[in-house]
Amino acid sequence: AYDEIARAGSRALVIDLRGNEGGAFAVKPLVEHVIDEPLDAGYFMSQKWNAAHDRLPSTEELTALPPWTGWSVSAFWRSVQDVGLLRIRMTPEQPNFDGPVFVVVDGRSASATELAADAFRASGLARLVGEPTMGHMLSQSPFDVVDGFVVSLPVADYCSAKHGRIEGRGVPVDVEAPSEDALERAKSLARAALAER
Repeated sequence: AYDEIARAGSRALVIDLRGNEGGAFAVKPLVEHVIDEPLDAGYFMSQKWNAAHDRLPSTEELTALPPWTGWSVSAFWRSVQDVGLLRIRMTPEQPNFDGPVFVVVDGRSASATELAADAFRASGLARLVGEPTMGHMLSQSPFDVVDGFVVSLPVADYCSAKHGRIEGRGVPVDVEAPSEDALERAKSLARAALAER
């Protein structure tokens, strides 16, 4: 999509994540084609960490961790349960979009979508428009039980490097607008930003 955006010569970008329930690390390139320098987005913390510590990890402990670079959800589940602490880093990708960026979210934007929204906000390169996100960032893993049933249980919590824990709080927006009006509001802000350039 970013290749097409570059070919079209787009000068502003509106990303609509309303109602997106997340689910995968496909959000990484969504952010990485906008940022100009590496961004430590946050970290996932599992029961393995919690069982050995009665506190959050320190900045020094997080900095010492190599960034997790996996993509698949199953690799993530294995890694976070084995290691206990995973640092998520976004790395700039080409083509890089350097115009105004507006990300539209609402109360149904959840999980990996919240990771992306928070990373956009932390980068300072995008403005969030709409409603605060859902605040559902506990990562779940499915476990087989008897008679073909599967139960999903939380395996890790996520903390934003810049804004703290998202679970139960959500990601706040820069410009509030009801979900049904948020896309038009973002488009209006994009036009205004281009007029100022």
